[in-house]
Amino acid sequence: MTEEDLYKKFLSEKKKFRILKIILGIFGYSCLIAYVYVIFFTKNHEPKFVLFGILSVYARLSGFVLNKYCEVPEVFVGLYATDENISDLYYDAIDHHRNEILLPLLKNVYGILYPKEMLDADKNKIIGILGQLGSHDWKRIGRLYLLKFISIVSLTMWIIFL
Repeated sequence: MTEEDLYKKFLSEKKKFRILKIILGIFGYSCLIAYVYVIFFTKNHEPKFVLFGILSVYARLSGFVLNKYCEVPEVFVGLYATDENISDLYYDAIDHHRNEILLPLLKNVYGILYPKEMLDADKNKIIGILGQLGSHDWKRIGRLYLLKFISIVSLTMWIIFL
């Protein structure tokens, strides 16, 4: 694997998460629109249609888990590799595309007023920045949450359209 392969992987991961956020937003707003339509434009006021409103709120709040899931791209996880050559390869990929890879992480950790000298951070400082994000395994939590989300949405749709 080369630095350019890692950079392309980073870009595809970034694109995938952007698409997932858009899909989640469309789903949440679609449930909200369905809820408003049922409440105001139909004469069918069954209590089960309140589930559309609850589902829209649940979908929009699930965006927090999705944001935490994609907070640390895989290119940064590679810095923790036990093999020094692999770790250096990941760092070189970050180093060659600092503004595109490191800058979003700095803005995520420190906000818009991030320390400008952190853009020149070496490998150990980047690992220190990653340590500030916490030690939770958000990739695993996100996969488990996805299973929970799909089951809740399926059950809710089954109840509504039964």
